[in-house]
Amino acid sequence: MASVASLTSKRGGNRGAITRLIAKISDIIADASMDRDRKIHELNKKLDLYDKIKVVEALDTEIVELLAAAEVEDEMDSSGVVNMAAYDARDAAKFTLKKLMDEKAAEVAATANLNPPAATITPIINVTTATDSNIEILEDSESALIHPSSLKPPKNLNVMFTGATSSNKESKKRETPPVRKLYCPFCDGEHWPTDCLTVVYRQDS
Repeated sequence: MASVASLTSKRGGNRGAITRLIAKISDIIADASMDRDRKIHELNKKLDLYDKIKVVEALDTEIVELLAAAEVEDEMDSSGVVNMAAYDARDAAKFTLKKLMDEKAAEVAATANLNPPAATITPIINVTTATDSNIEILEDSESALIHPSSLKPPKNLNVMFTGATSSNKESKKRETPPVRKLYCPFCDGEHWPTDCLTVVYRQDS
């Protein structure tokens, strides 16, 4: 079983580490020349102060259990003062850290608001009634991306097509032309053009 003397010595070493951490935390908080990101980093590293406080409190309990009844009150009062100073330093570090993080988040949000994403214009073309003029407009807009001097298009151009079939008029305009066959002007036979001196095209009936 550990003696009061050995426990007190062990506690003294941990209290020394806490005292040094408290001083460093105070210096970091008071240093106006330290940039915000560095201060956030340093304060985060010092939050292990809480773990050291818990070690000291555990030793306090062991020491009190070994003391005579007359010595317990003074020991607890003395330990309470030291531990309270450590808790105050930890709370100050956490408060300052939260304040700095909130400031950084607000700046990031403000920057995002000043640079919103580009608006996207989505024209809708119903392909059941689409005409060549509709397509020409889109082609002009797309070509302007390469030749901006001819036309200034919107920042983003997306096209939404609705419907499934084209109109009868447009369908007729886009029908596949009838197949044309080659005929020999001398024999009306089907053969390669190189087999005759002249080749003419006639509409297949």
